[in-house]
Amino acid sequence: MKLRSLLAFPIVCVVGLATPACPEESETVPLRHESLKLRDGRTLKNVEFKTYDPAKDRFYLLADRHAMIVPAKLVPQPIVDELRSSTPRRIDDETNVVPEPRPKSPKQSSQTVRRETASPSSASTSAKRNRWAEAHFGAAQKRATRYYRYEHIAGSNNIAVIALDFDWTPPLEVPGWENRYRTTGTAFLQIMDSRNRQFQRTTSEFEITTQYNPQKRMIEVVDFTRKS
Repeated sequence: MKLRSLLAFPIVCVVGLATPACPEESETVPLRHESLKLRDGRTLKNVEFKTYDPAKDRFYLLADRHAMIVPAKLVPQPIVDELRSSTPRRIDDETNVVPEPRPKSPKQSSQTVRRETASPSSASTSAKRNRWAEAHFGAAQKRATRYYRYEHIAGSNNIAVIALDFDWTPPLEVPGWENRYRTTGTAFLQIMDSRNRQFQRTTSEFEITTQYNPQKRMIEVVDFTRKS
């Protein structure tokens, strides 16, 4: 009897070692994650699930120590179903909810289209004005060059202009007139006295007004005034 009892004791120990672990000790989905990628593409860091609100189907959690609420539909599968059952329940919550992307309303879309279509119109108007200003400036340049080379009288017939240069200001629209511009400038002249064989330099300020003539389809000089 004693020998049988001693032989039976090791058998009991072996059977005890072979006994499977209790169901309560089986692994579950962890409530802490170093990184969690939501289904809308955003990624949260250092996430710790705190509570779950079954009424609104959302989780209360911490991400980088910031409290927030994340809708359960944004948590990826398959962990979302297990988190619903393993996370402690929570009913009321006033923490900031992670915002979901909101689609633009038809009214906002129409306003955007109107703004986008209005911009090319203003750009076209500005470009048209620039073209007109360049055309009027060209007409003013031509008139000033002709005047100081062939019409300007610097003295006797022995004096002639041998060098000419200009300094211009941008043409400006004349208020109250359609397609009329005023251009001002300074002429730099070098003249020679052929009789005395002398050279001189001088300047002359002027103002030119130009107007587009729709009947002739051309820009005309309506006024040329020397100021000095």
